[in-house]
Formats: sequence, C-alpha cells, structure tokens
Amino acid sequence: MSILFKVVYFAQIAFIIASFLTVSATSAEAEAEAEAEAEAEAEAEAEAEAEAALVNSDGKPAVHGAKRNSRKAGICLDYGKTRFRNGRRYHLIEPTRTITSHEGIDFCKRAGTPVFSPVNGTVRWVEQDNKSYGGVVAITTGFAVKPRPGIAQSQVFVEMVHIVPVLGLKRGHRVQVGQLIGHVQKAERPNIGSKPHVHFAVRWCEEAATCHLDPNFFWRDGPGIVSCFDKSKALPNGRIVSPVPC
Repeated sequence: MSILFKVVYFAQIAFIIASFLTVSATSAEAEAEAEAEAEAEAEAEAEAEAEAALVNSDGKPAVHGAKRNSRKAGICLDYGKTRFRNGRRYHLIEPTRTITSHEGIDFCKRAGTPVFSPVNGTVRWVEQDNKSYGGVVAITTGFAVKPRPGIAQSQVFVEMVHIVPVLGLKRGHRVQVGQLIGHVQKAERPNIGSKPHVHFAVRWCEEAATCHLDPNFFWRDGPGIVSCFDKSKALPNGRIVSPVPC
C-alpha cells in the first residue's frame, strides 16, 4: 500500500467518524431541546391547572389545606376551616359581614416570636397597632394570578396580622424572604382571641370578603407542603414560605 493511498484511506475514515460524531451531537442537541420544550409545556400546564384550581365553579376560593408539616409550623387553624380544634364553630362578626370559615392560616406562637417576610417583595402597607386586631404588615409579591375566568391577572399580596411590626418598616420598602418584619403580638386585642398567633392571608385584591386565596396552593415545596424558610433553598417566583420559624 503506497503512502498516498494510506493518507487518503485514513482521511476518509476520519471524515466518516467526524460525520458520525456531528450527526450524534446534532441529534443529542435536538433531543435536549425537545425535552426542554416538553418540560416547559408541562410546567405551563401545571401552572394553568393550579391557577384554575384557585377558585371553584361557584366563584368561591378553593380549599386545598395543609397536608404536611402543619404541626411543625405551628398551624392551629388552617384555611377554610369552619371549626376550631376544640369543636367550637368559627364565627366572626364584622361591621359589614359575618365570617363562618377561616380566610387565612393561623400560626400559633408565643408572643415575641420573630415574624419573617414569606416572600421577596415590596411593603404594601404597615399598621402599627390597631385597637381591634393589632399590627399588620402587607407585602406585594412579584407574581400574579388569574383568580377566575373573565378577570385579568392580579398581583398577589400577603398579610401578616396580629404582629408588632419592626420600627422603621414603611410602605415601599423592599424586603427579602426571611427578613425580620415583626414579632408575634400579645393576645390583648378583641380580634386576636386568647392565644397569640399570626393570621397569614394571601390576597389578589383589597376587598377582604372575596379576594382571599388558600395559601396552601403556594408553598415553596409544593401545594399543601408547609415550607419553612431555609436560606440555602432558593424561592421560585410564585412560591411562599412560612412567616414564622419552624
């Protein structure tokens, strides 16, 4: 076999191998792109399903409930409950309405327990000490929901009620998840009851009677899985963590 023939022969072999590798790489890239697109579509479908499940066909907020970690987090009254653990009916009379099911989640903690921002967001308002229900901090999140058909997407905000806000916290301040925003207030106001606790609400508008949603849809670790703040875990947009240590 001449030297020239060997050169041509090996050049052809090298070309065939290179072509095969190129085709394989292109095929792998195409498969990766297809998988990424499928995952994106699945995520979009899951988000749409979750969003559609936020309200029932009658327009009332759906109830998911806490499925895991509720005791660890100190939940003493979950969203949508019509009775307390002792069997007593939930019955709250306000000037314009009577409430018979719970419109948030109560975290029972000792007075003075730190209260953290459950999201990254902007302070919507601060009420230092209302004579009826104590202090409140509301935070606008970075995500929106479409609560029911025919209504445009609305920015979600969260409320922590029955707390003593930290001094200097004001409307417009940016806060990060896990940032201290107050402490649990003593049970010394008419609407707090006998036990200190944080009333945690998720809302999409400021009409208290109709704009609340079950916070259990939005936990960082998945619907119904009450999620504690952990600085080592990133908080995806559209998710929340507990406003109290757990």
